[in-house]
Amino acid sequence: MSAACVALASLQAGCGSFAPYFLDRDAPKAADLRSSLLLPFNFDLAPAPQFVRGSEVLDEKVVRLLEASGLQVNRLALSATLEDWSSSLEEVGGIESERRGKLDRERHEAARVALVRRVLARQAADAVILPTVLAREARYSGQKLHWDGVWRDAPIDMGGTTRALAYLDGTEYATSLRVTIYDRSGNKVFERYAGLEPMARYETKQDHWRRVLRTDLFEDDEILDSGVRMAFDPWIEAPPIGAQ
Repeated sequence: MSAACVALASLQAGCGSFAPYFLDRDAPKAADLRSSLLLPFNFDLAPAPQFVRGSEVLDEKVVRLLEASGLQVNRLALSATLEDWSSSLEEVGGIESERRGKLDRERHEAARVALVRRVLARQAADAVILPTVLAREARYSGQKLHWDGVWRDAPIDMGGTTRALAYLDGTEYATSLRVTIYDRSGNKVFERYAGLEPMARYETKQDHWRRVLRTDLFEDDEILDSGVRMAFDPWIEAPPIGAQ
């Protein structure tokens, strides 16, 4: 059965709770800082092939937003990042939980903090920014999907059916941008997930439904620009889209 189902054949898996964002009350805003160190997308994960292009597009948009906010953007090469990441994994004893193959979130975060402190010893910055594009669980509600602060129309082609659109229920995977920010001492001060796009669409043929993975991800500039802005809000108080 697919992640999302139609009418009575519904999948009852639940979505995790969504917190709008984490912002340390003492965290300085971007407007009060001068320099940032932007790490490569998804250095700590094995990205799905369809996310590679997305990382490149989003990286450009992230840099553009940071520079527009007045921050100098410095980069750390992927090779250097991976070297420091390997040392950080050794420091925390790995990031797998006792259940083989499962990620231990606390150890993963500890490894990221260790990495940030390593890169800050290499290159000083007012803020270190870790961007990640990843798959997240979204829930259908009628003909819409909602996850990580957004609602999107369900991508459905009804051309092959004579029936009215059924009520969609269950879950589907969707892309999100996660931004995590650490201060110059290596303390985590901000994190937010911003929903981007559903990863699949549905087609109908002779009243049968078929789930198809999308091949047009990361091509909608308006959605991606909005997602990048949301992922940094309210750490960056950016002007409205289209403002100069």
